[in-house]
Amino acid sequence: MYSLERKSIFLFILFICLVSFVSANDTLQYKLKSVSLIPNEINNFSLSIDFVIDLNGLVMSTDYWLDKSKRPEFHVTYQGTKPDSTCPLQLNPTTSTHGFGFILSNFNAKTISLFKAKDNQISIQCDADISFCMKDKNGTLVYGMISKSEVNSMINDNLSISDSTRASFLSALNNFYYYKNSVDFGIEPSNDSVSTRYFIALKLQNKWSPANFLKCSKGDNTSIKPDFFWSLDTRLSTNFADSLNYIKFYPVNLAWSSKNYSNQFNLKLGNESNQTFSNKRSAFDASYSLIIPNLVNLTTPSDNRLRLKPLIDFGVKGYYDYSNGITAFSSGEGYLDGHYYIPIYNSFAMIIDGSAFYDLSKERNPNHKVSGNYSVIFGTEVPKTGIKAIFKYINGKTDIDYKQGQILMIGLLADFLHEKK
Repeated sequence: MYSLERKSIFLFILFICLVSFVSANDTLQYKLKSVSLIPNEINNFSLSIDFVIDLNGLVMSTDYWLDKSKRPEFHVTYQGTKPDSTCPLQLNPTTSTHGFGFILSNFNAKTISLFKAKDNQISIQCDADISFCMKDKNGTLVYGMISKSEVNSMINDNLSISDSTRASFLSALNNFYYYKNSVDFGIEPSNDSVSTRYFIALKLQNKWSPANFLKCSKGDNTSIKPDFFWSLDTRLSTNFADSLNYIKFYPVNLAWSSKNYSNQFNLKLGNESNQTFSNKRSAFDASYSLIIPNLVNLTTPSDNRLRLKPLIDFGVKGYYDYSNGITAFSSGEGYLDGHYYIPIYNSFAMIIDGSAFYDLSKERNPNHKVSGNYSVIFGTEVPKTGIKAIFKYINGKTDIDYKQGQILMIGLLADFLHEKK
């Protein structure tokens, strides 16, 4: 009896060992074949990272990852470590019949410029070994595993983003940045040195702060929230009486951008004046900005230049005019603006700006006419600086003093985010 009991215990332990052995060997170690990056520039400017597993002819079971706890776990890294916050970037795991992956979305101009870059790069890292399930030709389930070290090695050694993809993302994300952040300065030549005039024109917004590019906004980051910022748009010259000079400062700006960054709704409150502050008004402005397809292409594939799309801005403005020498009054204005940055071959560029406006007041527009102005800049880039030597021509009226003016100037233009080669 005692011997039988010992045999039973022995057989039971042997059975447990066999079950453990079979279970351990049911999950087999597999190898990765490749990793690829697929850009999506249509809906939400995302990157699909696709890992292909060497499955030896088997097919992945996509139902296995319906349990969220079994899905691959990744996190974003910055300069090789996990930052305190990785917003606005989002990682969403995906699966397919040949492997697994994820979609990396919510890029902005700064994060896409640093993703898998040579310096200060943003990258991704796998947190744990990845288990998965397959079906053989008989329909039997087979379990496999990929080690996190192999996944991370594949990311470090084989995952890259092409220059053309990065430039394409930047061109879409930076349309508004270029339009609202630039400075040009120069001179209006004259035979008489005393009459030579100097000018500066600049547009500034503090909306995009590189120091905050990985920080979250409050609340649910998946919803569309407005950006709050200040802005300055001005043209100044040593000729204070120049009718084309103006100062527009808006301490209150709200902007809602679409998820694909192709359009933007803007509200702003501020003050507008000429350079001498003799013409001045408080203004509330509502506008809608829209990026449209490129109209011309003056580059070649070998130039690899950032090619921005045209931007149309139309809106309405209510204002209170309290200029010197008049009885203050309130009125409104409708307007349409256009901006097109055209790179030309390897080192030239043309920038075309135009504006048309219709003032509703009898004080400023007694003849009920549509007025406007335009400027054309032609420049050549100073190598490795983002600065262009320019020729600039302006003609028309501003909606500040409504006087006709035209100027031909030479100078320099600087973009705060210059083109990436």
